[in-house]
Amino acid sequence: MPLLIVQILVLLAQAALLGMIAHYYRSLSRARRSLDENTVRRQVAREVESLQSAVGALLKEMRRSAQEASRELDEKIAAAEQALRSLERRACQEKGAELPQAAESFARPVPASAEKEPPVQETLAPPSKYDIIYILAGQGLDAAEIARRTQIARGEVELVLGLRGKNR
Repeated sequence: MPLLIVQILVLLAQAALLGMIAHYYRSLSRARRSLDENTVRRQVAREVESLQSAVGALLKEMRRSAQEASRELDEKIAAAEQALRSLERRACQEKGAELPQAAESFARPVPASAEKEPPVQETLAPPSKYDIIYILAGQGLDAAEIARRTQIARGEVELVLGLRGKNR
């Protein structure tokens, strides 16, 4: 019998060892999956940070470009308004009339860089009162405000703007 007990004990020891090996293998598999998940999380986190940095740089560049474009447009608008005022003054001087209020009411100060632009050719015709109405409407003014600034009847302003809308 002692041999049988020894064999049973050996079998029990082997079963216990097999159980311990299975438990160790399951623990090792869980640890490996956890390690893989953590590695993937770290890689994803690094990629997200990289993308955030790239997007931030793009936004910064877009803001800079927009500011530069806005500045250039402001300079061109100011130069065009200066040329318009110059032409209006010249036309009024030739006609011997006073400069209308509307010509000065929508003008902005001219940046120093716009003054360096070459003068506009002398062959341009002065803007008509309808051109001034269109310019002011383009700036978002309503008919009542345009009529007030240009001293043109509101009905005429509305008619001109209405006809313009139909001709487009």
